[in-house]
Amino acid sequence: MRGRERGARFRVLVISRSSMLYHVLIFCLILLSALVFTSLDEARRAILGAKPGVQLEGRNVGGMLPDEIRDVVKDIAELKRRSPRDAMFYKESGQVIPEVTGIDIDIDETVRRVLQAAPGEEVQLATFEIVPAITGEHFEPLRAVATDRQDMALTVNVAWGEEHLPRMLDILRENNVRATFFFDGQWVKLYPELVKRIADEGHEIANHGYEHVHVKDVSEAVLRELITKNEEMLNQLTGKAAKLFAPPYGECTDRIVATAGSLGYRTVLWTIDTIDWKKPPAAQIVRKVTEKARPGAIVLMHPTAPTIEALPEIISTLHRRGYWLGTVSDLLARNPS
Repeated sequence: MRGRERGARFRVLVISRSSMLYHVLIFCLILLSALVFTSLDEARRAILGAKPGVQLEGRNVGGMLPDEIRDVVKDIAELKRRSPRDAMFYKESGQVIPEVTGIDIDIDETVRRVLQAAPGEEVQLATFEIVPAITGEHFEPLRAVATDRQDMALTVNVAWGEEHLPRMLDILRENNVRATFFFDGQWVKLYPELVKRIADEGHEIANHGYEHVHVKDVSEAVLRELITKNEEMLNQLTGKAAKLFAPPYGECTDRIVATAGSLGYRTVLWTIDTIDWKKPPAAQIVRKVTEKARPGAIVLMHPTAPTIEALPEIISTLHRRGYWLGTVSDLLARNPS
């Protein structure tokens, strides 16, 4: 009887030791795995992460992996972003309140800078400016562009003369020149296919008002409607109407410019007026343009017979002198203020 009791105790003891060894083994495996994982994580950070001690806006990002750095940059960006503010015109005083440029963070570029930084380096955020939709320039009529480059723009006001437009387009295409066409809305309603062709051939589509009226005599509300109604129609036809407004009859007052500007439009006038609507001899048009040509000039034309006759010589003469000819928007883009 006593022998059986001893044997039972012995078996219990054996089982207890086996269980203990098993748990010790499990513990060792867990510890080893943790050490291996830690070593692998440190290796990953050493290879793929930021160098030790790298700082970003006072934050230590050393050893962080790209996704971790990106999260930090996003947090900083939320604090550093600044929305742009449009310029405004106060009718009561005639004063223009200047625009405020916005600031945003280029997250991808900032992450790249952090990852390429040397140990202990202080990294600067990669920022870029956001230009407001309406600037102080929107409240000044555009008669020319300030530049030393031999760049000029050709503009065509279109409220009639459809019979001459196909030949004008041929001449421009043959000479690889693009122009800005300012369209009257009532004319557009009559000749939508011609407007589409002009747009398809790469010319700039711009606004001459929904009706060819004396805009100096209409209210601000009516003027806004003349501009926006024509804009909607031009965009429906072409999908790319520029925010440029040529007032009918060249009527330009502070109120007209301010109203157009508040809608995001630049009011475009001219440097050289061909006065071709009076049907002068073609040689007179050529002489006027070529003699008054200067860097940044804007030439005003209409689709008339003498203009068509004069246009090839105007282009060839100016090209020989080294002038680039194009649209108003391209002239502005090539010569930023």
